[in-house]
Amino acid sequence: MTRRPARLVALVLALAVMAGSGGARPPSPAEYALAAGDLQTARQLAQDQLQINPKDAAALSVLAAVNLAHGQPKAARQNASRAFAAGSSKHERFVAARLAAKAAHGQGQSLVAQYWLRRAVQDAPTAQAEAVAITDFQSLRRVTRLQLSFDATFRPSENVNNGAQDPMLSIDGIPTHFIFTPSSRALPGAETRLGFGLRYRLSGTERHGTDLGLRLTHSAIVLNDRARRIAPMARGSDFSTSTADVQLSHYGALSENTVLRGGVQLGQSWLAGQHYANRAKLDASLTQRLSPATLTRLGLAVERQWRTGTVPAATALMIDSATEHRLASGDVIGLRLIAGKTVSYDANQENKSLTSELRYSVGKPLAGVQLSGALGLGLRDYPVFFGGAFGNSGRHDRTASASVDLSLTRLNAFGFEPVFSLETRRTRSNISRYDGTDLGLGIRIRSSF
Repeated sequence: MTRRPARLVALVLALAVMAGSGGARPPSPAEYALAAGDLQTARQLAQDQLQINPKDAAALSVLAAVNLAHGQPKAARQNASRAFAAGSSKHERFVAARLAAKAAHGQGQSLVAQYWLRRAVQDAPTAQAEAVAITDFQSLRRVTRLQLSFDATFRPSENVNNGAQDPMLSIDGIPTHFIFTPSSRALPGAETRLGFGLRYRLSGTERHGTDLGLRLTHSAIVLNDRARRIAPMARGSDFSTSTADVQLSHYGALSENTVLRGGVQLGQSWLAGQHYANRAKLDASLTQRLSPATLTRLGLAVERQWRTGTVPAATALMIDSATEHRLASGDVIGLRLIAGKTVSYDANQENKSLTSELRYSVGKPLAGVQLSGALGLGLRDYPVFFGGAFGNSGRHDRTASASVDLSLTRLNAFGFEPVFSLETRRTRSNISRYDGTDLGLGIRIRSSF
């Protein structure tokens, strides 16, 4: 997003040519004058046209461009907003939205500029114009100090509370005659998850800098009639969760293809509206582009968690590695491996884990649907379970998972598109409490760029 007059003139000239070739209308005299760099004549011709028609979108856009060239972003934004409201074609609204974005950026209002660029994407008259607006948005986002993000997910499931599918506890296939309470049984229903993120760049540039971030999430559970028959006293709010995290991170480009990032994070979580735990986390990651098509990442994290009550604290160490490769077809294949270990004075919390995930994304949409899928396998071993009250075999979980994401690109609005996800998970455990299958169909909204 630049404010140089030459770029503005080139922009309007390119759009005028696009309009002529697209059959919308030929460039106006004011647009020709602007493209030739004659700002005074362009302003006069545009004002003359507005005397005839005060809602002439092309004339208002020319005035906005002249305002920008003269360093008058406030007046430019006003004229661009009027041009957008008066625009009778996608071309006119697209031009006006991009000018409004440039004007807002010139006023130092980067979030408003991003809003106008999303409007430009929505009203892009051609695929080429849409790509130009998306590139503008991405360039602006890289240099903007303040970034906001929002996500929402709705997911029906047969086990929204992660409960036990077998009403009786069995260890290594042997019944213990311990009966689970109704509310700790697997309950069907739906989960709605909302997330909000904020990132502010305290100092630095795109290559080196320090960020301060805030992340808030809330998961609300609704039980269906079948769940209420299983556990009449249970309420969806009994299983709701919330988290709040503050993070300070520093990043730096070691070379053109290598970036090192490290940070510290403090967080708090709630269960059923009650304070559940506090946590502190240190992490570092190294990202390297091995080739134009291959990207790798290696991360290390240490997290300390303190639960409420008398439960001892736990410390978790995690090593995370990932590789992503873009094929000649445009498809992307990725592999991720995560190894972790948790230690605590509470033997029931101590465990070792290993998780792998293979992901594949189809590069080109098929019939307006962007397709991706993943296969996962996870192993987790606890040397002790229930303090050894049910034996000394410990707990051993084996989890296989699969998911398919369908992004409906044809329903894209302002750069946001719905994504349908089908997820299945099967856990085999020697402790029946953790043995079971979950199948869920979810929908979420995500930004496409």
